[in-house]
Amino acid sequence: MFPAFPLFSTFAAATLAEIAQSSPLVQTALSPETAQTSPFPEIPQTRLIFQLALSLGLGLLIGLQRESARSGFGGVRTFPLIAVFGTLGALASTRFGVWILPSGLLCVALIGIAERAFSLARRWIRAAELSATRSNANASENAFPFSASTDISATKTPEIKEPLEHESSPRRDFGATTLVSALATYCVGAILANPAWTLVGLEAGAVVAILLQFKRKLHDISAALGENDLNAIMQFALVSFVVLPILPNRNFGPFDAFNPFEAWLTVALIVGMSLAGYVVYKFHGANAGVLFGGFVGGAVSSAATTTSYSKAVATGATSRDVAAVVILLASATQTVRALILEASVSQEFFYRCVPASVVFIAASILPALWIWRRIRREPVAAPAESSGVSEQKNPTQWKTALTFGALYVVILFAIKASNALFGDLGTVASVAISGLVEMNAVALSVARLATTDPATMQDGWKLIMIASIFSYLFKVGVVFSIGGARFGWKVVPLFAIPCGVALASVLLF
Repeated sequence: MFPAFPLFSTFAAATLAEIAQSSPLVQTALSPETAQTSPFPEIPQTRLIFQLALSLGLGLLIGLQRESARSGFGGVRTFPLIAVFGTLGALASTRFGVWILPSGLLCVALIGIAERAFSLARRWIRAAELSATRSNANASENAFPFSASTDISATKTPEIKEPLEHESSPRRDFGATTLVSALATYCVGAILANPAWTLVGLEAGAVVAILLQFKRKLHDISAALGENDLNAIMQFALVSFVVLPILPNRNFGPFDAFNPFEAWLTVALIVGMSLAGYVVYKFHGANAGVLFGGFVGGAVSSAATTTSYSKAVATGATSRDVAAVVILLASATQTVRALILEASVSQEFFYRCVPASVVFIAASILPALWIWRRIRREPVAAPAESSGVSEQKNPTQWKTALTFGALYVVILFAIKASNALFGDLGTVASVAISGLVEMNAVALSVARLATTDPATMQDGWKLIMIASIFSYLFKVGVVFSIGGARFGWKVVPLFAIPCGVALASVLLF
């Protein structure tokens, strides 16, 4: 398939040899002794076979995607070979010099460029042949006008048919994405040569295949976000990556409650999670059902979802049953977000919170599913101007991000101050009050405190449950004040189930 392979392989090797002879520095880099510093350890043969099998499998996965996309560069055979080529190149570099690994990458790049050039040349030649064939056919038709419908058409068709078949070939000329994916496949194979990096290689290969497969979906998401949303996202990403590295990573203020680096990192983490939900909302919001609408609403903002659906009930835009299901699911998703945030701070604290949180989430979801079974055929409607999912704001807007950052700092200070001044009772009171305001900030604050306080590490999950109870109570208040008493009394028993379970777990354990 690649007629330039021998040519460019020989050219690359000859060039490297000439450079090695003329440069002492490069001679040192290309020498076999340099391989002794390679990060690849001795690998048993059985493990080597396993690593090659993984490399072959990932290459096959990427090759299947490229074959289905009818890429003009390789498919189910070429990409597995590239992956194995990368693994063998990395292994060979440990014995004969590190120059082998980049040389292989260079060869793959040159082969791709050569194939692209030959593909364009063949296309240009076919187009020229087709143009000449059509010109000759037209000239013959003008010379013999009376026989054009019989003899000329019969002789013209076979000559034109072959170029046309080439022009409509199902395999298209490849672009930069296919070439880059080939280089990435080589790198994935090279990573898999080291058993210590197996997980990294598997994740990288899977990401390459996923990005290639969901090309159209990614383009649709970009189109759905719109220019204003993209501008807000890019501005936040730019400032976050520029500001975060230069912020001091140490504590300031009373009770050492303010760490600029941790505070801004927390804002970036929360906004990133909300952004993921917002992207899903923008892409699927118009077609969301009851269950999906609840989960997506909770991923973006459970408080905003509660407010929006309470307004929808008050205006008659949706039924009380539908709104109750969506609000319950959004609230359960909020607890899932809290678990993710806890895991980002302390895995030990996360493991201690998992049992109670999972039971709390199940106690929230099961009543919602019970109602959904009865009303699943009803249409979903939020406010009249919105779609099936409540209208949400872009979480990367500066007002939203800075508001959360301020709340996080205030809540962390309140928890530390109350713990120092009033002991456990003060900590419980501050967590309960903070749960009425921002559950995510409470989860992060308690997790941070647990890293320095053994007592909080042991029993901090109880603080999370208390904050979750008060967060649910706040939502009940929103439902009563906006959705009306009838909707409020419908929601009370549904929320009482998870709150009762959480309270029992705190008191009994």
